[in-house]
Amino acid sequence: MEKVVEHFFIWRTDLKRLDELITPSSSSQVQTEIIQRTVGSHLNKTFPVFSEFNLRFCKHVIRLLENCNCEVQDEFYELIQQTLLISEKSESFKSYFLGSQTISLLEKPELISDGTTGLNTWTAGIHLTRWISSQPRTWLDGARVVELGAGAGITAIFTIKQFENVEEYIATDCHPLVLKNMSRNIELNLNREKNSRSVKYKVLNLDWESDEETRFAPDIVLGADIVFDPSLVPSLVSTISKLLCEKNGTAFICSTVRNEETYQGFLENLEQRYLRWSRISYESSDPVQILKINLES
Repeated sequence: MEKVVEHFFIWRTDLKRLDELITPSSSSQVQTEIIQRTVGSHLNKTFPVFSEFNLRFCKHVIRLLENCNCEVQDEFYELIQQTLLISEKSESFKSYFLGSQTISLLEKPELISDGTTGLNTWTAGIHLTRWISSQPRTWLDGARVVELGAGAGITAIFTIKQFENVEEYIATDCHPLVLKNMSRNIELNLNREKNSRSVKYKVLNLDWESDEETRFAPDIVLGADIVFDPSLVPSLVSTISKLLCEKNGTAFICSTVRNEETYQGFLENLEQRYLRWSRISYESSDPVQILKINLES
C-alpha cells in the first residue's frame, strides 16, 4: 500500500501493486484504505493531484474491482463526480514523501510549460534531496547555501526545514514564472508546518550567462538536473567557479546522465576552470551521479 500511495501523489498509477491489492478476496476494508490514503485523503483535499490523473486512478481501481467481481463502494463514484466538476485551470500538486517530511509542490502536467522545464520536479532533484537527508543535522550549521536552477523548490524546501541552523538559503533560477512558482511553494510548505522560527531564505534571479556580478559568498552550492544543455555548460561552470571562489566553498551537483557526451563536456569544463571533482557514493536505479566540487588547492 505504501508504494501505491507514494506513486499516487506523484501522478503515477502503480499497476502491479494495485493488482496485488485488489483481488477476488479483497474486503471492503481494502477499498476504504485506498480511498482514505489517496483520492479521499486530507492531503489530496488540501494539495490535490492533477484532476485528470485523479479521474484515471479512480476508474482504474473500479475496473479492477469489477474484474474481480467485487462490489464497488459508492464513494468511488462520488469522487469521480467531484473530480469532473474541477476546472481544468485549477492548481495541481505533487507530494513527495522524504523521511518524516511531506513536501507538496505546485507543478504542471506538461514537462515543458510556458517555455521552461522549471515548473516540474526532475529526477535528480529528488535524489539530491534524499542524499541531503542522509547528512547529519549539524551539516549546515552556520552555512550560507546557494542553489542553482532550484526549479519547483523541492531541495530548497527540504533543506530549510531539515537544517534549523542554516544561516541562509538562497534559491536561484532565471525564469520569472519559475521564481514565482518556487516562492509560492516555499511559502505553502513552511506555513503548513506553522513553524515559528525565523527562516532566512531568498528566492533570487541568477542568469548564468549574465555578466552581472552577484556576491553571495556561499559555503555550499547545490544544483540538480542543471547539466542538460551543452551550450549552457561553460556559463554554468563559470558560475560555479565564481561562487566557490568567494569563500572557498564546496559544490554538490546531482545529475541524471541522459547524454554521456554532454556530461563529459561538463567534467572537462570543470577541469579547465581548475575545479576538482569527485563522485559521491550513492546507490540508485536511475542513472544519477552526485559530484563534490572544490577549487584546486
